Amino acid sequence: MPRNFIRANISKLTENRPKLILDADAAAGASSVTVKSITGVAANNILLFRELGNELAEIVGVNSATGNTVTLLASLVEAHPAGTTVYIIPWNQVRFYYAATEVDANASDSALTAFAAAQNIDPTTLDNTYIDTGQTSGFFYHRFSDSVNSINDVYSDPIPYGQLRIQFAEDEVGYLLAFVRRKLDDSKGRFSEEFASDEINAALRYMQGKLKRWSRYLVADYVLGQTSRGVFDFALPTTSIYDSETNKSILSVRIGTATDPLIPVDEKEFDQLMGDVARTTVRTQPTVGATSLDIVNSYDFDATGSVNVYTSNTADSITYAGITRSATAGVLSTIAATGDGSIAATHAVGTNVWQNETEGEPKYFNVRQGRIRLWPLPDSTFINRNIFLDYYQEVTKVDSLSDTIDVNRYDAIKHWLLWKAKSYLRNNGKDDLEDADFKMFQDILKSMIRTEISGQKWKMKPRTNMIDYGSNRRVDFDKS
Repeated sequence: MPRNFIRANISKLTENRPKLILDADAAAGASSVTVKSITGVAANNILLFRELGNELAEIVGVNSATGNTVTLLASLVEAHPAGTTVYIIPWNQVRFYYAATEVDANASDSALTAFAAAQNIDPTTLDNTYIDTGQTSGFFYHRFSDSVNSINDVYSDPIPYGQLRIQFAEDEVGYLLAFVRRKLDDSKGRFSEEFASDEINAALRYMQGKLKRWSRYLVADYVLGQTSRGVFDFALPTTSIYDSETNKSILSVRIGTATDPLIPVDEKEFDQLMGDVARTTVRTQPTVGATSLDIVNSYDFDATGSVNVYTSNTADSITYAGITRSATAGVLSTIAATGDGSIAATHAVGTNVWQNETEGEPKYFNVRQGRIRLWPLPDSTFINRNIFLDYYQEVTKVDSLSDTIDVNRYDAIKHWLLWKAKSYLRNNGKDDLEDADFKMFQDILKSMIRTEISGQKWKMKPRTNMIDYGSNRRVDFDKS
């Protein structure tokens, strides 16, 4: 995150304030001092020794004042010679605040959020600073206080985020953009934040496309959901998985505590596994004892027979003697109202309706259109188990100056950005493939790929005509 330097100028602490003059040297560690006159000083006052900005300046509270002696609430840290000016100041602490929108804090401070606790004023510098790493917009305030007497000053005027001095880390967009602008003398900011974000995202996509399985992007033990009878497909984490259309971004799929992962199969193989299975979904929720069942697509179902509908992990076997063929409004009819084959439970719209399905221990999986499908269907001994997924996620995109570059070698992105900025600022948008920065980017990327070790072993199980021979043969660490 960027470091936002929120400043409070303390110059007003000594404006028109009464002064004391030391009448004798005050040693470091002294708990009292001698002054020429104690006029104007009293118990619980706050004293500033030396001028603001002096490297030896310090603030101490007053315990009592008698004669020419001032007893302090704490011992001095520094030594101060006779003749030193001592100010009686109103505040000894400062606290910083934040609001999403500009408010009149002195009228109502309910919209303000305080940053941490009040901090002691540092009199050695005129600008006391709080470093915030959490905000990227909004307004900032500060307020002085007297912690000895529990008195607060008024709030400062709001400071917009854009007026803060912001320091970005080397792996953040803001740092890279500032670097490129300095390097190419782009003082007018023609190479914009939006352009930089677009090009950084392009570079990240390019790098990930060169090697699908970067160890940095592996997400382990992601829970897709739990197994349930009649349910065979689950939504993939489409917002983060690199490829949601094939299994190339998936390292492993496991059911519960099983140690053997499921076997990936392609679309054709999965269709062969399902064989003559027919499936559709409930179109209208039936009532118990209804004599017909409204389904979506009825074309693949037998003219007469039975179907299974699973609700709450219980199979409802429904026998029908009539059918209305339709791709969108199928009906299974002539169902007994009671007894075997009747509709014994209400089934929600969208519940799977199966014919000729197989239940057992799921062994295979297939990925299609952002969903993962398991086969066989889990039977009653394999329900309510977690479905664990190990997968490679998509590199995190950037869209603001405070975003972090999601690669180990963010210097590669720096060279890509310099190359693109030169194309934009100096070459009418035409890329120069012989540019030194582009070549440096390519060299760094090649080095990253050459030295990348996934840390994973790939267990190969040869299949011939869908026969799993259970081979234990293993290959070396993945170098794909």
